[in-house]
Amino acid sequence: MATAGADSPTALFGTVPAEAIATASGRVLRLPAELATNHHGDTCFTARFARLPAGGELRSVHIHGPRIEIINLFHFPAPDHALPIYAMEFVVFGRRPVVGVIDAKALNPHPHAAALWRDSLESAHARFPQLNRADDPPPWYEECRSGLDFFTRPEHFGGLGDLVNCHSHVWSLLSSGERDAPRLSGAEAAAHAIALADYKDHHRVNSPGLPFLNRSFGPEWTDRFLRTALFA
Repeated sequence: MATAGADSPTALFGTVPAEAIATASGRVLRLPAELATNHHGDTCFTARFARLPAGGELRSVHIHGPRIEIINLFHFPAPDHALPIYAMEFVVFGRRPVVGVIDAKALNPHPHAAALWRDSLESAHARFPQLNRADDPPPWYEECRSGLDFFTRPEHFGGLGDLVNCHSHVWSLLSSGERDAPRLSGAEAAAHAIALADYKDHHRVNSPGLPFLNRSFGPEWTDRFLRTALFA
C-alpha cells in the first residue's frame, strides 16, 4: 500500500503498474520498442502491458517530468469473459494534484460482471470516504462513467496516497473475480466485443491528454500509440 508521505509523484506512482500486474498474476507483454518508451526533453513516457490469466489485458502508461506526472491503468477483459472494465488515472502538475479517477463498469449484462464492479466500488467508497467527489467532470466523461466512480480533485499532495491505496483496494477485488468469471456465449461475446471497442474509441477520441501528447511526442506517434496499443 502507498503512503501519503511519498517523496514525489514519481516515487508514489512508479510501482503501480508492476504491483497491479502482480496482483492479477499477469504476464508482461513485450511492446515494440518505439511504443514502449519515449522522451521529450526531461519528460519520460513508459508503457507497460500484461496479459491476464482470463485472457484480458492490463495497459498502463506512466509519464513523468519536472512539471507533470500522469499514471493511468486500464483493464480490458477478453470479450468472451463476464468481467468489467477498469480505468484509473491520476494527474499531477508539479506537486499540485489535478484529478484522480477510479472506475469500473460492466459493458456486458452478465450478473457476475455487474456484481463485481458494483461490490468493488461500494467497498472502496466505504473504506475511503475522505476522497471527495468533484462536481466538474467533463461531458465526455459523464457519458462513460459508472455512477459509482471516484472523480476527485485532491486538495493537497497527501491525498494522492489515498488515491493509490483506493486503486489497490479496488483492483485487488476486481482481479480476484477473474478466477471464476463465467464465459459468455457467442452472441454475448460478440456484443461485448463491440461495447469494448466503443469504449476504447470514446477514450481515444476524447482523452484530455491528447494535446499534451501531441505537443510532447508528435501527433503521428501519439495516434499510432493510441490506435495500435493503448486503445487497440
